[in-house]
Order: sequence, then structure tokens, then C-alpha cells
Amino acid sequence: MQAVRYLMLAIFLTCLAGCGSGSGSNQQTPAPVDPVPTPPPTTPTTPDKQTQLQDILNNAITGSNTPGLVMAINDGTTSFILASGTKDAQAQTDITTEDSLRIASMTKLLVATVVVKLAEEGKLSLDGLMTDYLDAQSINAIANYDQITIRQLLNMSSGIVDYTAVDAFNDAVDDNPTQVWQQQEVLSYIHNLDADFAPGANWNYSNSNYVLLDLIVGAVGHSSLAEEMRRIIFTPLAMESSYLEFRENSAADGSQLSVSGFEGSEEVTNINDGIGFGDGGVVSTAADLSDFIDALFDQKTLLSQTSLDDMLTEVMSQEYGLGAEIRTTTDGTAWGHNGSSSGFAGDMLYFSDKGITFVLLSNQADSMILEQVMTQSLAVME
Repeated sequence: MQAVRYLMLAIFLTCLAGCGSGSGSNQQTPAPVDPVPTPPPTTPTTPDKQTQLQDILNNAITGSNTPGLVMAINDGTTSFILASGTKDAQAQTDITTEDSLRIASMTKLLVATVVVKLAEEGKLSLDGLMTDYLDAQSINAIANYDQITIRQLLNMSSGIVDYTAVDAFNDAVDDNPTQVWQQQEVLSYIHNLDADFAPGANWNYSNSNYVLLDLIVGAVGHSSLAEEMRRIIFTPLAMESSYLEFRENSAADGSQLSVSGFEGSEEVTNINDGIGFGDGGVVSTAADLSDFIDALFDQKTLLSQTSLDDMLTEVMSQEYGLGAEIRTTTDGTAWGHNGSSSGFAGDMLYFSDKGITFVLLSNQADSMILEQVMTQSLAVME
């Protein structure tokens, strides 16, 4: 009987062990393993704005006829000053953001600012005649000299012939390319020539207008254009690298023009075609000019709003006001001035719709890449 009990116990234990190792409902399921995450697709990193702008300058210079470029661009929050290329094609010396270049006819906007400021100060009237401020005997060989107003000189509606378009003047430059000219000497080439039209009757871009304004500023200020420009613009804005060439021997910091200018492949730095006057005599840096444009059109610290409105009133649908170009561009309305002369070319503009100040200087009078650089740079700043 006891043997039977042992046998039944053994059978019971065997069954119990088998049930514990079977596939019944008490079997534990292994914990699931998380799948390895798939990495997101790689997105190319967009270069920062400074890198993009530098690439624009570098790419524009490559294969072009322009040795060097200096650019300043400011959207009111961020500003960049960049340079690319060389300042001397022979020595291959890199151009820098500190270099001062001739700004050619961009000078006219600075001269206009000085003249309009003198009007604000009560020292002249924009609707006064030239003869109110200059000795008639010094200008009486200029057609309609006694009928032309300061305003007509500023907005190019005087009808006075452009001395730089007179063959005799250009022949004189060819004969003596390093001559240092005086205002009355260049104006002598338009003496006794017929006017292009009666004062105020039409519009024609004439550098002679701004040589005459140069003389008028000196007369009413009892000084010179160089001194008045320094008093009204350069000193208040700390434009320490800007000066009127040949009228001030050097910049305020003692530096001299160190960048060579070209027309095509020819270096023309030392050819004097009337350098140093109110029509195109300023030497400056991109940074200084950016400060000027910003102060004039954005901060409005140089002139009153009334004067600015007057300056930016277009005359005869010519996109020109009082020494200011008023351009309609694909990037909106832009105010400023361009210039090209004596081996250099450039542009300075304030895009009023975008609040962007743009300055571009080159040491190539025939540069073909300025507009391309401007358009691409503005796209980066948006």
C-alpha cells in the first residue's frame, strides 16, 4: 500500500513539472525591443549672410574686367563691409574695406546736401540766381548766366553745356594728362557756347552745374566747398577717410589715395580730367558713404524732412531731384547717386521700401558687374 502511495506521488510530481514547462497561459512573453530609429534626411546648411555676400563679390570679380570691389550693406539691424579683388592689377595687392576710392559723380549728392543745408541756414536761396552769389564778370561768358537759379543747377535743368563733353577740353586733357585744373579753367571751355536749352525748359546732365555750385558754396560760406563739406557732413558723421581730392592734400588721418584706377585694361589713376571739383572730386570708403546715406535718408540727421522732400521731388520725369537720383527698381524705390570717372565707378543707394543702405565701389570705370552684385546682395538681405 505504501508502495502505491509513492508511485502516485511520483506521477503527480511528474505531471506538475510538465505543466510548468508547457505553452499554457502562464508562460511569460519576452519584452518587445524598440526598433532603431531612422535618421532624418540630411538638409544642406545655408551659408550665413556674410559668407553669401563674400561669395557674390568673389564670383563677380572672377573673369570680369574689374580688379577690385568694396561693398557696404546695412538693413537697419545687420551691416556688412566686404572687399574682393585687388587695388593694383600689377602688384596684385588685395583691396581692403579700409581703402579709399574716388567716388566720381556720387560726389554730387554730397554737394547737393551741402547746398540745401546752406539754404536751411539762410545763407542762400535755392530759387536765387547764380548772379546773387557769384560776380557776374566771372560767369558772364556762360549762356543765360543771369537767368539760372541754384535749383536749376542742382536738378540739371539749367541748360548749361557739359564741359566734359567739349572736344577742346578733352584734347587738353590728352595733351597734358597730369594737369591740376582750377574751376574757372574747366568752365572756360564752355564760354560763348550756345546753351542746350533755355533755363528750366528741359533737362540735361551737365557736370558744369556742379562746378558752378562748388564756386557758389565757397562764396556764400566765405570758405571753400572742402571746408563746408567737412563742417556739414564729414565731421558730424566721423567720415575720417573722406576728402575732396586736390583740395585737401590728404584724408583727415593722413592717408593718400592708394588704389589704382582702370578704364578697361589701362591704368588711368594719374590722368586728371577735372578731378577735385563739386562734380566728382570726393575720395571715400564704402563704410563712410554708408554712414552718409544712412544719416541722410534713414536717420534724417543732416537735413529737415521738408528739405528732403524737396531734394527727392523728381524733375521732368527724369528720375532726378536736387542732386539725387530717384530710381524705380525691381527692389522698390531707391534714392542716391552713381558715378563713373577717372578709373573708378560705384553706386550708393537707400532702398526706402526695404530700409536697406547699399554702397558699392570699384576701381574700374567701365565695370559691368555693379548691378549684378547689387541685385544678388539685396536678395541675401531679405
